[in-house]
Amino acid sequence: MNHIKKKYKEMKNIKPFQVKSFIKIFLNCQIVNPAFDSQTKETLTTKAQKFGSTFEVSEKFLDEIIKKTEIIDNVILQAKSRLNKQLSKQLSAKKQQRLLGIDKLEDANDAGTKNADLCTLILTEGDSAKSLAMAGIEIVGRDRFGVFPLRGKLLNVRDASIQMIMKNAEIEQLVKIMGLQFNKNYENTKSLRYGSIMIMTDQDHDGHHIKGLIINFIEKFWPSLFKMKGFLKQFVTPIIKVTKGKEFHSFFSIGEYKKFIAENPREDYKVKYYKGLGTSTDSEAQQYFSNLTLHRKVFTYSDQTDSDYIDLVFSKTKADQRKDWLSEYSWKQVEDTLDYSKPNVRYRNFVTDCLAMHSISDNLRSIPSSIDGLKPTQRKIIHTLLNHSKQEYKVSSLSGLVTTYAQYHHGEQSLQQTVVAMAQNFTGSNNINLLLPIGQFGTRSMGGKDAAQARYISTKLSSLTTKLFNEDDLHTLNYLDEEGYTVEPFWFTPILPLVLINGAEGIGTGWSTQVPNFNPREICQQIKRKLRGEEFEELVPWYKGFTGSITAGTNQYIAKGSFIQHKNHLYITEIPPKKSVKEYQAFIQSKMEVAEGKSEPEILDMKEYHAGNKVCFELKVTDEVLKQDIEKYFKLQTTIAMTNLVLFNEKGLLKRYSNVSEILDEFYQTRIKFYQLRKEYLLSKYQNELELVQSKSKFIEGMIDNSIQLRGLKKMEMCKKLQSLGFKGISKMEKVKSTRISKDFDADNLEKQYDYLLSMPMWNFSEEKITAFKQQIKQLQDQITALNKKTPQQIWSEDLDEFLEELTKVEEQETQEMIKRVEKNAEKLLKGGANYLKAVVLKGKDDFAQQEDYDSESDGDGPSRDPKVLKKVIKEFANFGIKSQRDVPQSKFKLQIEKQAKKKDSKENQDDNKSEKPISMDLEDDSPKRNKKVVDSQSEDEIINVKKNTRRIQKQNDVEEVQVQTKDSKTNKVDTKPSKAESKLEKAESKVTKTNKSKRIVPQMDSEKKASEIKRKAEQEKAEEDQKLIEQEKEELEKQRVPVDSLKVPNQDKEEMDLFQKYGFGDFMKYLTPANGKDNNPIPSLADRIFQRTKQGEINFDQIIADKKQESALKERKDSDNEIEDFLQLDLSEDSDKKQKVAKANQKTTAERKSGKKSTEKQQQQMTATPAKRKQRKQIIESSDEEPLNKKPKKK
Repeated sequence: MNHIKKKYKEMKNIKPFQVKSFIKIFLNCQIVNPAFDSQTKETLTTKAQKFGSTFEVSEKFLDEIIKKTEIIDNVILQAKSRLNKQLSKQLSAKKQQRLLGIDKLEDANDAGTKNADLCTLILTEGDSAKSLAMAGIEIVGRDRFGVFPLRGKLLNVRDASIQMIMKNAEIEQLVKIMGLQFNKNYENTKSLRYGSIMIMTDQDHDGHHIKGLIINFIEKFWPSLFKMKGFLKQFVTPIIKVTKGKEFHSFFSIGEYKKFIAENPREDYKVKYYKGLGTSTDSEAQQYFSNLTLHRKVFTYSDQTDSDYIDLVFSKTKADQRKDWLSEYSWKQVEDTLDYSKPNVRYRNFVTDCLAMHSISDNLRSIPSSIDGLKPTQRKIIHTLLNHSKQEYKVSSLSGLVTTYAQYHHGEQSLQQTVVAMAQNFTGSNNINLLLPIGQFGTRSMGGKDAAQARYISTKLSSLTTKLFNEDDLHTLNYLDEEGYTVEPFWFTPILPLVLINGAEGIGTGWSTQVPNFNPREICQQIKRKLRGEEFEELVPWYKGFTGSITAGTNQYIAKGSFIQHKNHLYITEIPPKKSVKEYQAFIQSKMEVAEGKSEPEILDMKEYHAGNKVCFELKVTDEVLKQDIEKYFKLQTTIAMTNLVLFNEKGLLKRYSNVSEILDEFYQTRIKFYQLRKEYLLSKYQNELELVQSKSKFIEGMIDNSIQLRGLKKMEMCKKLQSLGFKGISKMEKVKSTRISKDFDADNLEKQYDYLLSMPMWNFSEEKITAFKQQIKQLQDQITALNKKTPQQIWSEDLDEFLEELTKVEEQETQEMIKRVEKNAEKLLKGGANYLKAVVLKGKDDFAQQEDYDSESDGDGPSRDPKVLKKVIKEFANFGIKSQRDVPQSKFKLQIEKQAKKKDSKENQDDNKSEKPISMDLEDDSPKRNKKVVDSQSEDEIINVKKNTRRIQKQNDVEEVQVQTKDSKTNKVDTKPSKAESKLEKAESKVTKTNKSKRIVPQMDSEKKASEIKRKAEQEKAEEDQKLIEQEKEELEKQRVPVDSLKVPNQDKEEMDLFQKYGFGDFMKYLTPANGKDNNPIPSLADRIFQRTKQGEINFDQIIADKKQESALKERKDSDNEIEDFLQLDLSEDSDKKQKVAKANQKTTAERKSGKKSTEKQQQQMTATPAKRKQRKQIIESSDEEPLNKKPKKK
């Protein structure tokens, strides 16, 4: 029985006795004290409990019976035969004149009589369409026309089970009304109650689908009637009417209307769209029936291909062929193309021209575009909000606004559901919600099903939406036209592929799609890689708020929840992203019930500590549960498929993508074109505004200085005078390249051409307005110059930076909100847990002071309260999953390495920074041995660089105190309290050396003499150490030098070299380290070398960029110079002459310090200076009176 129910799902009603009739089993067994019903011993009457033994049928034995015998086939055959008999009885009716008991049937007077074959049954789409038909029947009469309304769409009987067909009341009623006999081959219709069926539905895609289902029903059970000419008909009504006065035109399809408008481009026509039959009035219905030959179209059968096309559309077994067939159609052309001028319609033409459009329309509503990631309804909502004020709207009001502005022709309830879905932001919904949820829009607890009614909640555009959809891009799009109105575009062009950010799911006709969510930050990184000319990397799915793990599998990813185990207690802190909390709660509760044959449940206790998107189940389980695989037992694991990435491409065709990189690449190629269009639009807009303002300014100045005399002239004479003076008409100015501006001015109408000048108000002639015009001209000229210098790639990169900046603000705000929601539950779990949570989230510190003792065993009220375990739970609470926790994908050339866990001592870091530049590897240090073949090798330049380096070291020593540790010698003992002068010194030093990351320990001296002695020794030791480091670097660099002739830099490294030059890291190309000293051209890839240096901790990109920013910031810190100047003039002691001498010996005058600072800054800015500036740098260094401590005499 189980095998039959699994394999033949439609045969669920098979009973055991039906199987027994085909089975006979012979057993050889021994029964204890058997009893029979008679002396012949034909039937055993002993009860089975008294047999003395038992017999169990093995699974292997049953499998052999199923495979090697025909028992199952015979059972199914007999069951189907019985069902067919029942179906034949139910789908058969007699011809009778009066038919009672069928509601809503308006029977024809001659139905079931001798004139029945002349009668027509009109099947309508709903009750409103029935009212229209009844109004029209008044013209043709009730004798030979009957009306029966359908309840929506008829059942697809092509692959439906017999039980489903038998339970369908509408099919049963239709058979009785027509008087059909099941599987009868009809040669004529004289035995039927009606001689034909005329289908009257809306003239839209859904109406065509209803017609197709009725045709499919007749073709399936009565193919002879399907082939009979005149049996099936359709009644078509106008979908659009165009009127002008008494002139009017009716169109049965959108294609006919567009063709008419193209041939008659007139704006004074009034256009009315007839969404359904209910739009027409009774008088219009009577007009339709009075011209019945025009509106009635007869279906005709030509050959077997007609039946094949019906089967292709409705058969489940033809899914693959249907996909190939629909992939040939574009969603940009979904209009009905059937020729309604002919009285007959072939079935095949109806399928290809009408039903195919319904299938494409269905896919269009279910599958988004790869460019903007939106479906048509979502696109209409965004289009409406982008073109209206950014105010807050009630969802119920917004649905009405979209219906009017974007010509939405479906139910408002589905529109409101779409608005709610776009604003949801719980885990598993949207990574970026395009609309703000102001009210209850649904939570993770119920999977979004707990949203409030539309009249209670409000929404508006998110701040991130305005960054994704740039307003300037709206002028570059191609817009649709509906009912003569311009509505939403084919697709928007956001700066990021939204289909990857928010994912997509949908089931259409023949196609379905499933695209997971990805991290917007990682997508930004991938786009920037492409802008730099690098290839895309494969991305891993990411769901906002999900803190579990997602790992790669075979053509799929595996998402796992998380749990913490302590003895027999479990804390489930995350569940799969697409599963609601209530759904998972029901699963846990099912495990808390006592199973059959067991004495206790597997889960003994459960507590819940959910907050916002955070999940926390606290469970106490048995030992048997712990022996199993926890992830599988608690269903914490789910798969994310990557094999059904189906989207509409830029051409409007359905396409299956092999991976995410293919989607990214198609989006990039399309989007970069529209950045060029945006640039062209902005340039034309600025130029148009510039010409307009310049003309106005010139006109005003001419009127003020009386060089333009227009007083007393007629308007036409004024226009001609302005034309002769060189003023451009409005149509002669630069035309704005916008797809939204369609207003054209008549070039022959001079009054309109110069209306922009002659209609200016008087206050435009004021001095303030003239000044404003001049400023506006200057601003527009600057904008044009700046925009001309930018490439589309640069504009895109700027947009991405602005988006990331706004995203950071939104994430910080969400983090603060999550802290407020989670901290209460954290405090309930562990006293002091709220403060611990804030420390982990805001400061990144794992500091917790236990405030209360907890027993490690159970407290009698549930699971364990071990503080160590609870700390781990709260730490999981602190991971909100708002930002991605994964590393940023590494580039081959520009790497961003995490900070090392073990840092070097501050003194070593400081010395390394002074003796070696981060990237250029001291390329500009002096070297006594020169090779003239080395690139740009000049001894003069290197001497200057040595002076510059030592000068910088000396300057830093002048303003910082000596580092003293507590383990110094006894002669260097310090007091516990610093002097007043040393406090000021520490304050001044903190402002000057703010950018230095190395920590300094300010000594607390009791004697200035000791301090000066220590300082002198430290300076001397430091200078000697620096000199040794310089000498070592010189020796290493001499070995590393590569002649110019052997330099052959790979092409892929040149772009990165330009980047290094931009940051001023020196001319490093001449010092690349050879991999093999013997080969003359052994230079490895630059990227490999940089990677090696970075791995060894010698290169830190973050530190380099930070240093460059700090250098520019030092220029603006004038206040710190003043404080240093005040400090250098302090009298360090009132009584001691020795302290004054020590202070004077260690101080410099303000002028000397400023000059030293300026020279150092210039030298730092000119690290990559050209030979033309080296003499100037030499003069700057030699102008100093002091000599560096480590200076060596220049060798001749």
